[in-house]
Amino acid sequence: MESCDFSRYELNLPSEILQNDPHAWKKSISTARAQSEYQKNRLQNLELLKGYGKSSWLRRIGDLERVEKGLKMRVKKLKGEREMKIFCVIIIFYVMFVCVRGGEFGESQEEGCSRGGWCENSKNGK
Repeated sequence: MESCDFSRYELNLPSEILQNDPHAWKKSISTARAQSEYQKNRLQNLELLKGYGKSSWLRRIGDLERVEKGLKMRVKKLKGEREMKIFCVIIIFYVMFVCVRGGEFGESQEEGCSRGGWCENSKNGK
């Protein structure tokens, strides 16, 4: 595991060559101010998190649990609808097989159709 990189928190002074350059010192001071401001903001955020973070997280978790419950109910409903559609398709294919092939016990097509009215209706074009 790599250690944290603290290089962005370091204050870089101008090099020995630029010690007398006012522009280099202004840049160094500007960088120090920016880092100080960043650290102040970070400290404020941590204080807000400490004061309000727990209730916010608990509220968010409650919201997510309600969403999860709703999604589970939707999945259950969709599974039930899918199973009903599959059952209907199986029944339709079974009825078609009995009428076209002549029944499940080796009956002729006419014998298989005579037991149910669906095939008779289909023969008459109804």
